[in-house]
Amino acid sequence: MIPCTILYDGYCVFCNFWVRLLCKWDTDDKLRFAPLNGGFASKILSNSIPESALVDSIIVISVKNKVHIRSKAIFTILRTLGGFWHIFLLISLCPTPLLDWVYRLIAKNRYRWFGKHNSCPIPIKNYAHKFL
Repeated sequence: MIPCTILYDGYCVFCNFWVRLLCKWDTDDKLRFAPLNGGFASKILSNSIPESALVDSIIVISVKNKVHIRSKAIFTILRTLGGFWHIFLLISLCPTPLLDWVYRLIAKNRYRWFGKHNSCPIPIKNYAHKFL
């Protein structure tokens, strides 16, 4: 069983940078990835996820198909990675509205600040098994 599936913006340079890092840091092979604009994401997402989340959010589907978006998604990833990464969970003590405001600020400007790919990049061969 895979504890955590991460749906991300496949065109976003910033998002792809973090996906590549997460692949390296996921030494226990607990993470899987799929672009939001791909077939897997469209099959798994239901109408219960706000349309705005589909445009500018990371979406994490954890055990028992529990859906997390924005800052909650990031904290779910940190919990899944375990170990050293748990120290960053201290940030979760900040109010969720504040954390989500920061998240939305970055998400709104990500293409302008970091750029956008013309197509979703092909995963590195060593990590191809992690992509759905």
